[in-house]
Formats: sequence, C-alpha cells, structure tokens
Amino acid sequence: MKGKHHSPGLTAAFAAWLAMAPAGASDQSGAPAPPGPAETPEAELPPHDSAWYDTARNTVVDRMHRTVNWFDSFFGDPRATVSTEASAYLQIILDGFYSGVPDESDYKVRLRGGVDLPRFENKLRLVITSDAEAAVTGEELTGVEPDRFEERDDSGGIGLRYLLRDDSRHHFALGGGLSGGLSPAVNVAGRYVYTWPINKQMVAHVAPTLYWNSDKGAGVSTLADYEYSSRPGNLWRYTLYGNYGEQTDGLEWSTQARWFQKLNRKTAISALTGLRGKTEPTSVITEGWLAFRYRRNIWRPWFFLEAEPGLSWHEKVDYQTEPTFALRAEVQFYKR
Repeated sequence: MKGKHHSPGLTAAFAAWLAMAPAGASDQSGAPAPPGPAETPEAELPPHDSAWYDTARNTVVDRMHRTVNWFDSFFGDPRATVSTEASAYLQIILDGFYSGVPDESDYKVRLRGGVDLPRFENKLRLVITSDAEAAVTGEELTGVEPDRFEERDDSGGIGLRYLLRDDSRHHFALGGGLSGGLSPAVNVAGRYVYTWPINKQMVAHVAPTLYWNSDKGAGVSTLADYEYSSRPGNLWRYTLYGNYGEQTDGLEWSTQARWFQKLNRKTAISALTGLRGKTEPTSVITEGWLAFRYRRNIWRPWFFLEAEPGLSWHEKVDYQTEPTFALRAEVQFYKR
C-alpha cells in the first residue's frame, strides 16, 4: 500500500481562512448543483475561468463552452476551480483506490484550494494543494487521476499565482511557492494556454509550461487536447501530455480519451481509457487502463460520491489484465 495521509492542520487552517473570505462575498454552500449546459443563460456566464477556460462571448463557441465548463465543475476537475466566480474555494477528496497490481493500491486525502487576494482585481490568488508537483508541471490538468501517477516523495504546497492575460483565446499566468516538509523546495512556473475554437462543436487547447524546482531543477511540459460535443450534455475529450525535466525518466508522457454524459442535474457518467509511459532508461509503456466512472451529487449541493470500476494492464505484471476499483467522496466549499 503506497497511501499517504496529509496533515489535517493545513486543511483546517485554510478552511478557517475561507470563512473569512473577502468582505461582501456571499456564502454559496447552499446553492444548487452546477446548472446543466442548456440551463445556463449567456448573461450568467462568469467573466473568466482562472484555471483553464476563458468565457467565450463569441456565439460560435458559447454552447460548447457551457458544456465543457459544466462537466469540469461537476467532476471537480482542476481545470475548473469549482466556481469560476468564486473568490475562495476548497476541495477535499477522500480517495480509496484498489488495484490487482502489487503496490498500486492507494488511499489518501487530497485537497485543492485558492483565495483571491484583495486589491488585485482578481488577478493574484493564494493557492494550496496536496500534490504540488502535479500542479506545477501541469499533470493535474490531464484528467488522469492521481491514483495512476508515479509515486513521488514531495507532498503538499502553497503559493501565489498572478494572472497576466485572460481573454477568449489566451491565458497566461506566473506562479511561485513552496512544497514539501520542514525543508521546503521552491517552485516557480509559467503557463500559457491557447484556445482554438474550431467550430460550434469542436475546441482545441495547447498549454506549454516552463517550471523550476530548487530540488529537481528545470523542466518543460506541454498539454494538448481536443474536445467535441455533439449536443448539450455530451462531451468527448482526447488529451496528450508530455513532461521533460532534469530528473525525469526521459520524456514522461500520458494520453487519455474520455466520454462524458450528463444523466440529470445531479448525476453524470464518464468512460475513460489511456496509456502512460517514459522514454528512459528504455522506452516503455508503463500502464494502460480502461474505466467507467459514476458520479452523483447527494445529500447537500457540495457533497459528491464517485465509484469507478476498471481494468489495468501494467508493466509490473507483464501487462496481464488486473481489476481496479476507486471510491471517492468529495466536498466542495466556496464563496463568491
């Protein structure tokens, strides 16, 4: 078992800060679940998405934007920060993962949070995460669950991110912070996202990231994906990611295809298949997987349950078929 438990003190401190969010922010914890793609009028769309997407006022991509944004918000994807109008947010995920592959089962508590600092026109944000490396390199944006990430030594991190440009096609941000334990490492990263609206049903994104870590050196990663929506409530996404750094195993890469379907305003499903691998010391596919995910908003608007049965073909067992199963509970707190 390779699971880790993160300190609850950090989570509690951040939750307390969230309770003291900028003056005038109204508590939205009792708000309804995220509206469906066809239910969100254009006038109510947020002015920008600080994690990934910019609001596209162009009517050619407006419906596509609503569809993508609903799925990312509902599934708690790091591409969407719970609510793009949120001045403060916090996600806490209880994650249990079983795999028939030896040493691949995992259990952990994961968290992500952020709060906009006053007097900076929503451009400067304090961020916190339980997986600093994935946040810095951009790996968390791939849609591949951390259960499948290579095991790493560093833990959580805290930092600042400043938004330099944010419009319908361009998003550019710089950030820096600390990660690790009593002797933290320093992280610096810059990420540019270009959005290409191909037509009413298709959008493509390219997101290169330059980063530096005081313990592991410099690196560069690139994420490219393609999204297609044939109708509201349905989405296909294909993602390709590569990361090369001073201490990576050559080029570390992953690719994943996902299908999303909204069943109703509180339930959605997703099917996913993917591969990950590396090029050093020899070029190898580390793992292939196929999974089905069921996610439902229950009890309160901020509480979600998720079940994910699947299959794995891992290098450790000579690519024999092994079962996997994940069960997750997630809470989302935010203020507008």
